[in-house]
Amino acid sequence: MNRVEIVGEELFFAGKPLGPVTGIYAYPGEAAHLGGGAVVTTCKTPGNIDLLFVSGGRVVGCEVKTLADLVSSHLSRRLHRQLRTMRELVDVGCLVVRLWESGEGREILDYVDRVHYRPNELWADWANWQTQGVYVLLAPNTNTLGYIQCYQQA
Repeated sequence: MNRVEIVGEELFFAGKPLGPVTGIYAYPGEAAHLGGGAVVTTCKTPGNIDLLFVSGGRVVGCEVKTLADLVSSHLSRRLHRQLRTMRELVDVGCLVVRLWESGEGREILDYVDRVHYRPNELWADWANWQTQGVYVLLAPNTNTLGYIQCYQQA
């Protein structure tokens, strides 16, 4: 499978340029939530990864989820497929969980309890994803782009 690669000052996939390494590339559905204007390039990203950018000379891919989407995509096993695809395409994979306004991680536990989800499965997979090299990042729902830009500068 092809990977997203840095060639000079450009990102390439399958021999075709995506754009400069300084950009943030967002799948159309995710770009609408970021509100980044000229900062974010909306495009059909490889593997439909939500966000792509370069940080520290490595290609970073992000699958971005709200709490409800995290639970539903985990239940349907779609999240497992998305993370596997991302790990195959980029150097660094991240699962970004957009929290509600307060930004407290406790909300995940409360939400999981309200939908009667089996949280042990989620937490076991959460730990497993991290051992496989997927970083799990929590970001507030109101300024996800700001957090992504901080990670990009790291």
